[in-house]
Amino acid sequence: MVSTEKQCDKERRVRTSHPKVRTGCLTCKRRHKKCDENRPSCRMCISSGRECEGYCTIPDKRTKAARRVRQSTLHIPIVAKASTAQQFEQDLIIPVTLNSPGQVDLTQPERWHLNLFRNYTARHCGGYFHDEFWHGLVHQLSEEQPAVRHAVIAMSARHIQFERVQLKHAIDAGQAYLSLQQCNKSIACLRQYLSKAPPGSSRNQVVLTTCVVLVCLALFEEDTNIADYHFQSGYRLLQEWQKENFSVGSSGPAFIQTFSQLQIHRSTCADPKTFVEDDHPSLPSPDVENSRPTKSHVNAEAVNHFIIVLGWVLLRIDAQGFNIGPAITHIRNGEGAVLSMLRLWRTQLKRSITIHGDDVPQSDRDALTLFALWSEVIYIKLFTSSEPEANEMRYDKFLAHFQRAVVLAKSLITPTKGQSALSIFPSVTSIVPPLLFCGFKCRDWLIRRQVTLLLRELKGHEDIWVSGPILALERMVEIESEGIGPGENIPEASRVDSMSVVIDTKDHHIFLRYHRSWLPNDTYGINDDGLWQNELLSVPAGR
Repeated sequence: MVSTEKQCDKERRVRTSHPKVRTGCLTCKRRHKKCDENRPSCRMCISSGRECEGYCTIPDKRTKAARRVRQSTLHIPIVAKASTAQQFEQDLIIPVTLNSPGQVDLTQPERWHLNLFRNYTARHCGGYFHDEFWHGLVHQLSEEQPAVRHAVIAMSARHIQFERVQLKHAIDAGQAYLSLQQCNKSIACLRQYLSKAPPGSSRNQVVLTTCVVLVCLALFEEDTNIADYHFQSGYRLLQEWQKENFSVGSSGPAFIQTFSQLQIHRSTCADPKTFVEDDHPSLPSPDVENSRPTKSHVNAEAVNHFIIVLGWVLLRIDAQGFNIGPAITHIRNGEGAVLSMLRLWRTQLKRSITIHGDDVPQSDRDALTLFALWSEVIYIKLFTSSEPEANEMRYDKFLAHFQRAVVLAKSLITPTKGQSALSIFPSVTSIVPPLLFCGFKCRDWLIRRQVTLLLRELKGHEDIWVSGPILALERMVEIESEGIGPGENIPEASRVDSMSVVIDTKDHHIFLRYHRSWLPNDTYGINDDGLWQNELLSVPAGR
């Protein structure tokens, strides 16, 4: 009897199980408290003086819907990071249906890489905006032509190898061999196609498309010699096609745009420092024609246009004057391309001078020096934007580039014995802008003194566009150096970060407007803009 009562009492003490509540507020869940689920704020949080963080619907892991969501997220290609290499390989399996007759002869890995190129690799090559080649033409030809098809498969195979390296996953020998295998297939198919296809627009499209993909593949593998070989071959064909005039509705303009982009990529694929210092360029220059150069015929209009473009990049020159702004945090459209073209022209001209030796006219030699001078100062202007220091102090790290620019300018202004003072091409107006930039942005006392001495040799120039800016720079040096001895560092508070010069050619006046971040209390002449100051300078008629 007693044992029966104890057994009944033990059974009554068993607590009835209840499912856990998953709909409470976030605050109560974190505190492991029972939430009354009052909305918008529960009474438990209000009574305890806490802030109710609201409600968040969390899918129940025990339901089929949650399991389907969890399973679908495990098979995102490339982005998913599995714990082992084996799991990563399983995640990359993408079922590809045979929607095209051209895919019948492809193996499953080849079909998968073709699909990867169309959905992933091509979008990265095309960029943010619509690109007719990468977003349309290459996909169309990859469906029709085996040469293009195997080329894009090779590129996507190399792309996925790079992704696996980034994710620190192992690459098997077969996967590493696939890119080379597809590249060889592409070249073999292209040779077979050229032996049968008649000349025309269709043939040019296939050859140029295959060439573009192979150039990108070579650049991706950092094989600049192969990239340059394919680029030169394709560009010669494009030039011949362009001479015949593109037919109506052809893809010729799209190829011109694509090859222009490749030209920039192949000239800038190395370290940015090689823009300027490139005694041994990784990309060989285009072949120089066998004919010896004759006497140069300088096109004055082309020279003036060249100087205007460079002046826009460096000093924002307009019809009234010029502006030198502070250390920018962004690069304007076209400035990087101008620097790349300068570096490319300099490399080609340097190779030509090396080959032809004494037969090269002096104007071409001066042009090489001028290219190097402008490359130095544009390099400084562009790459100061990536320096962490604030305002004008960031220019102090580019002292070596300022020194080299001054040496190059001196070689043009003060020629050695037996040379003329200045040839036609590097005229005075093309040397003054880089010297103005160096004298304004470089605060080294010795460099500024050298710039001032070089510019004083040009003071007697009758053009006010030469003598006026020189006078404005001399005034800026006086303002920044006030109270500072020779060789002392100019502090940030004394530096002028912006200068605007308006040239009055009629009255020979210079309207100078400059700005700095700090001014002394007794400063006069401040206008309504705050820290901007104005001065009027007169250019003597004899300067």
